[in-house]
Amino acid sequence: MSLPVTITNLTKRFNDHVAVNDISLTIPQGQLFFLLGPSGCGKTTLLRSVAGFAKPEEGTIHFGDKDITNVAPHKRNCGFVFQNYALWPHMTVFDNVAYGLNVRKMTKADVQEKVQLALKMVRLETLCDRKPTQLSGGQQQRVALARALVITPDVLLLDEPLSNLDAKLRLEMRDEIRRIHSETGITTIYVTHEQKEALSLAQQVAIMNLGKIEQLGAPKDLYFNPANEFVANFIGETNMLKGSLEDSKHVCLPFGTLEVPIFSGPTEQDVKVSVRPESVRIHSSKKEGKNIFSATVENAIYLGEHEQVCLNLSDGTSLKVLAYDPGGNTHHEGESVWLEIPSTSVRVFAS
Repeated sequence: MSLPVTITNLTKRFNDHVAVNDISLTIPQGQLFFLLGPSGCGKTTLLRSVAGFAKPEEGTIHFGDKDITNVAPHKRNCGFVFQNYALWPHMTVFDNVAYGLNVRKMTKADVQEKVQLALKMVRLETLCDRKPTQLSGGQQQRVALARALVITPDVLLLDEPLSNLDAKLRLEMRDEIRRIHSETGITTIYVTHEQKEALSLAQQVAIMNLGKIEQLGAPKDLYFNPANEFVANFIGETNMLKGSLEDSKHVCLPFGTLEVPIFSGPTEQDVKVSVRPESVRIHSSKKEGKNIFSATVENAIYLGEHEQVCLNLSDGTSLKVLAYDPGGNTHHEGESVWLEIPSTSVRVFAS
């Protein structure tokens, strides 16, 4: 049975560097939870602290009601999937998966049964006699996952598990991880710097930066309602424009006035406006309405399912736009167009 994880005021330092800075969060039982952020933000250190591989200077970690802050790693009943798989090269697939069970001194019959079930779960039951060097990267990752699952962990920890796979295998393994989590219901903490992995898999995401959590929420909430400029820039692509508030609903930009959702901060200040490229609409002729601006196409790149268009506005501002399912309506360099920025898709941050 999996357990919830509660982290309270956790701090981890390496000499003068604060890798994890007073973090508190609760991960409900059975949730697929992501720690997302750039390299060096502290996400792997936080994961390793949960696993017991890093000892925090301050704070506590609980699995359910049990304080495991000072419990040895091998007594925490965590399954850990390493970024580099960490498989024993001289052992067969079966023996790699069985390793944790043998350490626990289980009977041969129980080991046989549990390993076969774990390999069946990751769809490798026919490859149990092979060595890791005889497997593809995706198959090795499945072995590492089976080894973590076979011990029936209270918590499953995944450290950048797909980073060594090619694009196609990453997509396949995303589906497998989603399926396996759905079947097992194990509380899972997944570390990655890949936004699409988090957006497509997570139930909850904590976005980390400089050892702290910038925002915590469901993927859609983070994408459409970023708490600050860092989150807006890190999750997906955005056009970040500098301006000043005219009033609580209007921002003055160099190329015109933009109507925005009501901004609750002080009205006499500089701000930054976030506009997602896919939110902007391009029109060949002027359209009546708000937030309509003239522009010239600087370049357009056709990418199949969408076209990436770079627009120049009247003041020289560049704006990236993604036009999905362009068909034959592609744009060309020097073309005069009108762009529309829906006010509901705009987010405003204090500068």
